[in-house]
Amino acid sequence: MQRARITIILLVIFLLFAVASLSFLAYTYSFPVEINTVPGVYAYSHQETYSCVAFLKENMIYDNQTTMQLSNVSIYRRVTDHIDVNFSYTFQGNLTTNITIGYSLVEFIDTPNWEKVIYERPQTTINSMGTNLSFAIDDIPSIYPDEIQNYVSKVSDETGVFASQYGLNITTEIDILAVTPDPFNETRMLTVNEVRLQTLSLEFKSSSADGDTITLKNLENNQQGEIPSEQRIIQSWVSDQRNIGFTLVGISLIGTGATTWCYRKTRPPKPKEPPKADKLLQSLIGPFEEIIVEAAPQTAEGEKASRASTTIRVETLEDLVKIADILDKPIVHTYTPEETHTFYALDGPTQYEFTTTISEMISKKAAKERKEEEEEEENE
Repeated sequence: MQRARITIILLVIFLLFAVASLSFLAYTYSFPVEINTVPGVYAYSHQETYSCVAFLKENMIYDNQTTMQLSNVSIYRRVTDHIDVNFSYTFQGNLTTNITIGYSLVEFIDTPNWEKVIYERPQTTINSMGTNLSFAIDDIPSIYPDEIQNYVSKVSDETGVFASQYGLNITTEIDILAVTPDPFNETRMLTVNEVRLQTLSLEFKSSSADGDTITLKNLENNQQGEIPSEQRIIQSWVSDQRNIGFTLVGISLIGTGATTWCYRKTRPPKPKEPPKADKLLQSLIGPFEEIIVEAAPQTAEGEKASRASTTIRVETLEDLVKIADILDKPIVHTYTPEETHTFYALDGPTQYEFTTTISEMISKKAAKERKEEEEEEENE
């Protein structure tokens, strides 16, 4: 009993230890081994500008000015001799970067019915290492409104489609490739790879209400962008805690398994139900049923006394079987319902008798089982 009590205590301790170990291991998985942070960004910007200057004929509407810096406004075509256009671009970043820029330019007339390219500038490539890179295109051919009008009129005569409104577009295509190492992650490169199209629109319009005008649009564009840096932080303490958790779980499971095995060996046996009377009786008679004769139940004491004048009682049924075998007599079994069972063999006036009860058979069987269990424990 003392061993069983100690085993139960140890089993409870290891079960609690296993629960605590599993809880600790689960808790360690609430923290990541690796953390990706954004300690900074690579910020960059594009600045694209068209600069337009109109050279005017003698005029009254503009107080006889000869030049005018144009913005997103309209100017009268008939007093405009020509317009000079320049383009400038600047790429600016906050980190030293290998910057490569390729740029080209195309100029075309656009009407609702047709489109015609009148000038192309081939691509030019520049490269620099630094935080910024700029270029300017200052050789764009001057725009002569009268020549543009004549060109459109000629095409209209050819096509038979009159265009009261048309446009002259100047598009600059810029290919930007900027590459720099991530200052917080040596294995990663921060890359800007973009294609930009900046189009200056000159809208030519003729109407009785507004007159012959040229309207400029999209002279300037500024845009910002950024690429976040990435820093990977390894939390080694999380791995260490997880290893400790696995070790504790392993110890607790081994301990729980061992104490469970010991408990099953040392726990008190479950109370057994008393065996049924017929089974007990069968186990008693079974080995000798060939020489035992069943008789009717006896209830009267007189009947029992009249069997013989001399009664000799023996201790066990086995002893009675030996005597009956010597005498070559059968054994008679009778009982008083349902507790007392009597076995006897008659030899003239002498009756050899073995008497037992169901309660006595139950007690003997229980004593025999306890003795066997004690012997098994001693052998272990």
